[in-house]
Amino acid sequence: MNRNIWIIVLFGIGLHSCTDQGEKEFVDEAHRPQDWKAKFHLNLLPDTETNEEEKINAIDHSENTKVYDLVDQLFDLAFSGDAKVYLPGVFGDLDPEQVVDPMQLQKALESYDTTSVEDLYSLGFVDTVVDMSFRKSAVSIVQINCAFRKQGNQIMAIPLHVMIGEQIFSDQGSFRGYKPRFFIELNHQELKDMNLTADLNIATDSLGLFKINSLEAYHEDESQPIHDLLMMDNAHQAILKLKIGFSFSRREMMIDPFEVKLESYTEKEV
Repeated sequence: MNRNIWIIVLFGIGLHSCTDQGEKEFVDEAHRPQDWKAKFHLNLLPDTETNEEEKINAIDHSENTKVYDLVDQLFDLAFSGDAKVYLPGVFGDLDPEQVVDPMQLQKALESYDTTSVEDLYSLGFVDTVVDMSFRKSAVSIVQINCAFRKQGNQIMAIPLHVMIGEQIFSDQGSFRGYKPRFFIELNHQELKDMNLTADLNIATDSLGLFKINSLEAYHEDESQPIHDLLMMDNAHQAILKLKIGFSFSRREMMIDPFEVKLESYTEKEV
């Protein structure tokens, strides 16, 4: 009789152990990074200035894009060692010679400064070290470099790499530009028959929300290939919907083919 009781007890312990293990595996699976996707509804405004920088400003009407979730995944991917990460060169662009591992990236993002603060007891000033390292919470610009190609009525876009950085403002609050911190390679396949490459800028606005604010490219002349690609002129704005996704398992970003709708445009309408 006692022997039967012990068998039942041991069986129960074993069953409880298996159940706990199954629940643990389920929790681990639930906490794995999930694929990210978002839909953007944009009005692209014509660039009326003729210079080497072709910048198409955007009005982003998107909702619930959860770009912060994308920033989280990209930042973690950069430190995972599973992706190719580059530091910016002298002019702030991707430097193919500066490939870094997670330890080198961490060192590059670390920054400390010394400042004087008033001591409450002695009323004198003492030097203290301030940690100014670049962290995930400081990201205010995600710049996706894409290759574009026209295919029938649709435009194909292939993300090549993404820049993670911050926006720079003057003491008076005026925008001065972007400060790249690092780049992540998204696609290294051979690209054929691509019309142009351009940067899609997703930056924080005055409310701290990430919005697509521009599509831009630099040319050696005053040509406007982005306008040609979108079939835009100074009298029309482009209306389009972008579906952007990021696969954590494949470490790849995708943009679905999209079509462009043109509408008449005057500056008073914006």
